[in-house]
Amino acid sequence: MRLGIAPAALASVLVAGAAASGCGLNQAGIEPPSDRIFYPGAIGVDSTGRFLYVINSNADLRFNDGTAVAIRLGIEDAPDAQGTGVSDVRESARPAGGGAPQKPREICPDSKFVNPVSGPPDFCCWDTLDHNILNCDERQFMVPGASVMVGSFGSALQLQRLQDGTINQPAHRQRLLAAVRGNASVTWIDATVSDDLSGVSFACRDGAPDGAFVECDLDHRVSEQDTAHGQATVLQDPVLLPEEPYALAIDESQQLLYVGHLRGGLLSAVNLATTPSLIGAFSSIFPGDVNGSVGVTSLTLTAEGINSGRVYATSRFLPRAAAFAPISLGPVDPQLGNAVNNPQIFLGYAGDAFTSPLNGAETRGIQPIPAIHRTFMLQRTPPTLIGFDTTNGQGGQNVPSDLLEMCNGPTFLHMYPPFDPAGDPGQDKRLFVTCFEAGQVYVVDPYVPKVLAIIEVGRGPAGLVFPPEAPLQRAYVVGFGSNNVSVVDLDPASPTRYHVIQRVGFPSAVPR
Repeated sequence: MRLGIAPAALASVLVAGAAASGCGLNQAGIEPPSDRIFYPGAIGVDSTGRFLYVINSNADLRFNDGTAVAIRLGIEDAPDAQGTGVSDVRESARPAGGGAPQKPREICPDSKFVNPVSGPPDFCCWDTLDHNILNCDERQFMVPGASVMVGSFGSALQLQRLQDGTINQPAHRQRLLAAVRGNASVTWIDATVSDDLSGVSFACRDGAPDGAFVECDLDHRVSEQDTAHGQATVLQDPVLLPEEPYALAIDESQQLLYVGHLRGGLLSAVNLATTPSLIGAFSSIFPGDVNGSVGVTSLTLTAEGINSGRVYATSRFLPRAAAFAPISLGPVDPQLGNAVNNPQIFLGYAGDAFTSPLNGAETRGIQPIPAIHRTFMLQRTPPTLIGFDTTNGQGGQNVPSDLLEMCNGPTFLHMYPPFDPAGDPGQDKRLFVTCFEAGQVYVVDPYVPKVLAIIEVGRGPAGLVFPPEAPLQRAYVVGFGSNNVSVVDLDPASPTRYHVIQRVGFPSAVPR
């Protein structure tokens, strides 16, 4: 990430600051905390449904690094559990059979929202304005040994399952793949869940003790093409990962990660079959705006297979979305195990485009529902969810058919259940729109279409994730502006459905 300051002026500022504080320019800075949430920029949920993974972006550069942390969700059936999960604390605070709460909680004093909690780290209290929301100090839910430093301005997170029979890894193991804008990398972390599902440990630095709070080393950053792993291009020159990696989409069947770049509009492909390594960086599928600016804001995987799979990208500067697909130029390398991981792969325009009927800019997400011949695209300016009739099939006429006004500053578009390439019936899906500026999440029925609910989640929601459970009961919203994670009730039988019921971390304008 570049600062908009001239080099000479920046040097003056740095020297003046160092002189005023008596510090040298060679000092490492302040190490970030290992057990806090500070300007979280991305969120994921473990395949076991027991842990949340949060990327702290360090957006105000208060510390010398951002972090990845694990939050325990609920482990009531784990006999050797250490600590309590988010759902455990919430349930213990609710009235049992209409009686008094099992663990009475006080109403939060206003000071709790702006000052560090002086009491124990397991402190919780009922929200001052909404007594249905339990605010809790996040430290009690942090998993020991599951916190590492990844770099600043983390913007996206994808999880790759590492199971026996896939790449010969133990069960209950996943790989966290984080887009980090500050060092222009995809940083990866191995996360291993214990056999009793009570804990998880992170590893991203060779030789570091298990569970150590360390900075991920260069061997765990995909930042340039690694010729030592056979990833030489047809030009035989290493390729750097372009700046501003911002959007990620993972195709586990092909063991391939796609990266969209916020600036320059380039697309990248990362081989996940072995050690993550850059296959190449490829030209944008979007034209530039009147100033020639190009960027990608989101990626959505909709299908599988070499030469037939499609990934939809949305444009930062134009009101449109388009599809691309992996195309292999050479023979399959059996050591790489998959045609799509051939070093001669490139990403090409797949001929499927969606153009908004509204003048404006910045599309922020797209979700196809092939079974009902509809695709929905989110436009930030003006804030609108646009439905397209795709009856003529991929590559045909995508005709705008629906316009729904959205909340101010829509940022991301999510769908649950997600698209299933193996045969998606397209039934009972809901769309969720997070709005950074409005502090809201809109819930949309795509079949009518109409807005079903508006959820107030607090300042700056920057992502939303659903646990792997059926039926769906909860969603988790990462609050960039509030420095917390909100738990949203989605239970159809609950009186607090479509309402925040718990916050992990006290809502605060700046990190505590």
